[in-house]
Amino acid sequence: MPIRMILTAAALFAALLSPAADRLDALLGKLDLSRPGLEKVRSAETAQQKKAALHDYFRNRRIHRLLEFDPSRPPALNKREQEWAAGALEHKFPGQPAYPIQFRGGETLDWDTNPFSDKEWIWQLHRFYWWPALGKAYLHSKDEKYAKEWVFELNSWVDHMHKPETMKTHPGWRKLETGQRIALMPMMMEYFRDSPNFDADTLVTLLWSLSEQSDSLFRRMARKPFRHPINNHEIIEWLSFMKFTAAFPEFKNSRERAVELLDNIVAAQDIVMLDDGMIAELVTSYHMGYPGDFLQAMELAKLNGIDYPFPPRYVEKIEKAITAVMLFSHPNGTVPQFGDAWLREPGTGQRFVGRFLNTFKRPDWEYFASFGKKGKKPEKLVHTLEKSGFYTMRSGWDGKALFAVMKNSDTDYQYHNHMDNLSFELSAFGQNVMADSGCYIYSGADEWRTWFRQSYVHQTVTLDKRQLASYGKLLWSAESPGLNVISARNQSYPELAHTRTMFMVDGKYLVILDELSGPGTGTLRQHFQFMPGKAVLDTGSLIAQTVNPAGVNLYVRTMPGRDRIELKEEIGWISTVYTRKETRPAFAFVQEKTDASPRQFLTFLAPLPQERQIWDVELESAGEGKLRLRVNRYEDYTITFDPVKKSASLKKNFDPAERGAQRRVYTELDSRR
Repeated sequence: MPIRMILTAAALFAALLSPAADRLDALLGKLDLSRPGLEKVRSAETAQQKKAALHDYFRNRRIHRLLEFDPSRPPALNKREQEWAAGALEHKFPGQPAYPIQFRGGETLDWDTNPFSDKEWIWQLHRFYWWPALGKAYLHSKDEKYAKEWVFELNSWVDHMHKPETMKTHPGWRKLETGQRIALMPMMMEYFRDSPNFDADTLVTLLWSLSEQSDSLFRRMARKPFRHPINNHEIIEWLSFMKFTAAFPEFKNSRERAVELLDNIVAAQDIVMLDDGMIAELVTSYHMGYPGDFLQAMELAKLNGIDYPFPPRYVEKIEKAITAVMLFSHPNGTVPQFGDAWLREPGTGQRFVGRFLNTFKRPDWEYFASFGKKGKKPEKLVHTLEKSGFYTMRSGWDGKALFAVMKNSDTDYQYHNHMDNLSFELSAFGQNVMADSGCYIYSGADEWRTWFRQSYVHQTVTLDKRQLASYGKLLWSAESPGLNVISARNQSYPELAHTRTMFMVDGKYLVILDELSGPGTGTLRQHFQFMPGKAVLDTGSLIAQTVNPAGVNLYVRTMPGRDRIELKEEIGWISTVYTRKETRPAFAFVQEKTDASPRQFLTFLAPLPQERQIWDVELESAGEGKLRLRVNRYEDYTITFDPVKKSASLKKNFDPAERGAQRRVYTELDSRR
C-alpha cells in the first residue's frame, strides 16, 4: 500500500476517534433531521459534508431572531461593554461585576480558580457577561479579532468544562449558570453569523455543547410537585430553557419540554408570588424581576408555537405585582432595600412600571411613570398589602411628597428575607432620609453577611438585641384630611409583642407610637439609622438630628416615658451596592422592662429643608385614643384615633391662615412641597 494511502487511512481513522467526530455524531443523534430544510444534512455521506450542510442551514435560517436590535444598526457599546470587550482580547474577564476584571491566562484559560473569597465571582464568571460586548464590538467594527477571540474562548471552555470529572463537581455547572448559558450561546450565533471564523467546526462545537448543557439542566431542573421552596433561580432556569427551545426547535422533544416547563411556571407562580402580588421572599430588588419573567413565559409560549391555556389568575397576579412596585417605590423612584435588596437609582420605580403600560392600560400607572404628567392620579394615600405586610403612606403623589413604607411579614425565614418586622423607610422632598441597611454581600465574608441580617440594624424595636420572629399582622389603617395612619403588630418574641402605630401629620411629620406588651423583661431598644453624613445626638433632650450642609435633614425626638429612657449611639453601616458599604449615624432610644407591664416609645420625626429648624416639640398622650402635638410652640395638633372603629382625625388648634413671622416660615416650607 502506498505511503500516502497509509497516511490518509490513518488520518481518517484518527478523525473518527477524535472528539470532533464524536461530537458530530452525538449532535446529529439529538436533532430531528426530518424537519424541512435539513434534507442536505440527511443525505450527506461524509462527516465533512454533514458539517457543511449544518453550517449552511443554521447560518441562513431565521426561525427566531435572538437579538433585540437590527444587526446592521447595533447600539453603541456603553463604557462597561467597551472595557469588557477590550479586556477579553487580553483574556481579562469579569465574574461578579462588582469586582474588577481578572486575567485568566494566555494559551490556556483558567476556568477554575477564584481570586476572591466570594463564590458569586466564580459562579458568574461562567455566565459570560462579556460575550455580548465582544459581539457588539464585532458588529460595529467587523474586526475579526473579536470573532477569533470568541471562538478561542468557546473552544477553551467546552474542551475543559465538558470533561466528565469536571461536570460532576465544578461550580460553573450550577443550574442557574447552565440555564443562563443556554440562553446566551444561541444569541452569540447571531452576533458572529457572518464571520469566517464562525466556521462549521465552531458551529458543531457550539451546538454539541448546547445539547449537552440543555440535557444536563433538564435532568436537574425542579419538577412538579415541588419538593423545596421555589425561588428566582428556578424561574430563570425554566425561562432560559424555553429560550433555548424557541431558538432551536430542531432538537428532539423541544416542544414537549417547553410545555412541561410552562406547567412548572404556572404552578410556581402561586408559590413565589403572594395573593397581593408581592413575592414570598419580600425583597424589592428580586420582586422587580418576576412580573417581566412571568410575562416573558407567555411570549416564549408563542415563540415555541404553543397555545398554552394560562389561567386568568396568572395575568391578574402579574398586574398586582407591577402595582406593588408603584406603591412601595419612594416618590423619587428609589426602592426600599428591605432584606437582600439594593436602593437603586432615582426613577427606577417609574421606569419599571412604564415598561408595562402597553400591556396593561392603567391610567394610575401612567401617572406614576410620567411623574404626574399623564394619566390619572391614584386616589388613595394609604395602601396596605396585607398578605406580604408591605404598608405605605404618603402626603401626595408628587415627587417631593413625605413617604413612609413599613414591612411586617407573616412568613417563614427565606434566604433573601431579613428578620426586620415593623422596620420602615422614610423620604421627603425627593430625598431618602431613612433607609434600610441592605445586605452588602452573599458569601465570602460571613461576619458581614451576619451583621447586615441582624434585627437591630433595622428601624424596629428589639429586646436585648435578639433576633425578631416574623409573625406580623395589620391591625388597622385610616386616611382622613391631614392624617394618615397605619397600625400593625408583630409577635417579636414568644414573651413580647410589638405594636407600631404610625401617624403622618399634616403631610409634614411622622409620629410613631411603639407599644411593647407581654411578660418579657430586659432591655428595649428603639433603633434608628440615618443616611450617611453628619449627625448630633443630644442625650439630655433625647434628640437626634442630621446636620448636613446641603439637602434634607431629619429631626428625631422621643418623649420621656414612665421609666427612664436614654439615647445611645450605635454602630451604623449601609450598603446600597453589592460589596460596598459605608458608615452612617445610628442610635437607639433605650429603656429597661423590669416587669410584665407594657412599655411604650412615643417618637416624633420631621424631615426639614435647609431653612427650616425645629427648636421645640411637645408630644404627649391626651387621654385614651388621643395625642397632642405642638411644634415650635406654634403648630398645635390633636390626633384622635379609634383602633376598634379603624378611624382617625386631625384637629389643628391654630389658624393656618395667620400672618406673621412664623407663618412666613411655613409658607416657605409649603412652597417647597
